[in-house]
Amino acid sequence: MEEPREYQSIKRILNSMVPKYTEDVPQVLHEFFDRYATEIISGAKIHAERRNDIISNEDIELSINTRCQFSFSTGPTLEELKQQAQTINKEKKLPNVSDKPALLLPQEEFCFLASNYQILKRDNMDIDI
Repeated sequence: MEEPREYQSIKRILNSMVPKYTEDVPQVLHEFFDRYATEIISGAKIHAERRNDIISNEDIELSINTRCQFSFSTGPTLEELKQQAQTINKEKKLPNVSDKPALLLPQEEFCFLASNYQILKRDNMDIDI
């Protein structure tokens, strides 16, 4: 049985880029390409129907951009993070650090090194053995 043309194209691309790969890699890529192309064309079809026109290049581009906005999220830039850190650091002052050489522990109420149980003293502690 002959392989589909798309599958052969994927194998050619893989062979040109990667010397060795397992046999399931082309299958996974073929399924990914198929799903991705189907989603892009479906989105382009919706955009074209809204304009009462046939699918154009602009519809494909709009569908790709829409898909990328929901699939890949970008975080804030380094400059925005620095600005936010400076704003927060201005509002909250850090406690002074002691000059004494010692183990630095948090304040007593935040310290987990203290025992967290109490032993109740009972008058009558008869134990039957």
